[in-house]
Amino acid sequence: MVVIRKIKREELSLVRDFAPPDWSTDLEKPFGRYYDQPWFYAVIVADGRIRGYYLPDLGKGMIIADMEVAGIELLKFKITRERSIVCIPEANAVAMAFLVSIGYQPYLRATRMYLGKNIVWQPGKVYARGSGALG
Repeated sequence: MVVIRKIKREELSLVRDFAPPDWSTDLEKPFGRYYDQPWFYAVIVADGRIRGYYLPDLGKGMIIADMEVAGIELLKFKITRERSIVCIPEANAVAMAFLVSIGYQPYLRATRMYLGKNIVWQPGKVYARGSGALG
């Protein structure tokens, strides 16, 4: 069973595992303005843990999840509210297969770029990037 609901302020520490490494010490910076908005969603799976989140108001709507079922359910949630462009890393074959199965088609490829030190990232956890500047 999967439940998607608004995240609670006291659950912020549970989201920490999903944040990029350079955010992990202070999540108030990237997420602070989203706490009291109705569009900061989390997905909860059968084990009762937060396994992903969706920030619709961040760029094109960022989705990060550490379980395939959580990522796909958040993608479904996103696209049923508005059919939009979904940007995913090429390395996330699960998200790509799902999107193609419902009629999306790849139309553009881009190289991931960075300025300064390259951070370690996990593209398989990115089910929709928020913007070119993060995710």
